[in-house]
Amino acid sequence: MVSPDGSKVATGIGEFLNGPADVWIYDLARGAASRFTFGPLQNYYPFWSPDGTRIGFSSMRDGVEHGYVKALNGGTESVLTTPVGEPPHFTLPEDWSPDGRSIVERLVATSATADDLWIQPLGPDGLPGNNKPFPYLQSQFNERNASISPDGKWCAYTSDETGRYEVYVQSFPAPERKIQISADGGDRARWSRDGKEIFFIGAGSKMMAVPIHAGASIDAGKPAALFDTRIGKGFNNRFDVTKDGRFLIPVQPQGSSASALTVLVNWTASLKR
Repeated sequence: MVSPDGSKVATGIGEFLNGPADVWIYDLARGAASRFTFGPLQNYYPFWSPDGTRIGFSSMRDGVEHGYVKALNGGTESVLTTPVGEPPHFTLPEDWSPDGRSIVERLVATSATADDLWIQPLGPDGLPGNNKPFPYLQSQFNERNASISPDGKWCAYTSDETGRYEVYVQSFPAPERKIQISADGGDRARWSRDGKEIFFIGAGSKMMAVPIHAGASIDAGKPAALFDTRIGKGFNNRFDVTKDGRFLIPVQPQGSSASALTVLVNWTASLKR
C-alpha cells in the first residue's frame, strides 16, 4: 500500500500460508527496502495511518490472527488492536478512517455469522487503549475488503448477498444508506485519492472504474474496464492508487508461483489508442 504522501510502499513479503512473512517498507525515491516487522510468524496486510506515521497490519504471532499498530519510527512496540469475540476470533484490520479515530476490521466467519466488518475506535495516540470494537456490517452474508472514502463518510466493501461477490458502498460510520457499485461481480474496491472514483477487480481480473458523486447522498456511474491486471491471489493481493493515478498491483508472474509488485504509470494513455 502507498503512503499518504506517495513516497513509500508497505507490503508483505514471505510465505504467507506456510512460513514466515514480514512487512517491508520500500522508499520509492531511494529505491531501498527496509524490514518493518520481525516475525516470528506471518505479518502481512499492511495499511497506513492517515498521517503516515503508523502502519496497521495483521499478524499470527500469538497463534490467532489479530491486528496490530506500530509507529513508523519504531519508537513503540507493535500493539494489538482489541480483538472482538469471546473466545478470540480471527480479525483482519482493513482500513484506517481519514480522521485517524478508527480502524475497520474484518471479523472472520464465526459460528453465528459469516465474515463481518467491525469498527475499532482509537484514542488520541492512534492506539485502541480500552476502546471496545462494535459491529458495522453484520449479517448472514460475507462482508469484507473495506475501503473508507477520503472524506470519511462512505465505506466501499464486498458482499456475497446476491450469491456472488459484488462491490457496495454504505454510509460510514452508521450504515444507513447503501448502493451497489459493480454490475457483473466485483471485489477489492479502492477509492481514488480525490474520492471521485472507485476502482475494483471485476470479472477476468480486469481493473474496473466507476465515477462517484458523494455528498449527503451518493450516486455512481457505469463501471468501465480499464485494463487486465493478472493480480495475484492470497493475503497480499490488494492494489492501491496514488494521487496522480498510478496503480500499484501485486501480479502473478507468468510461469511463477511468486507474486511481484508492478506500478502501472500513465494508464489513461492506453485508453486513447
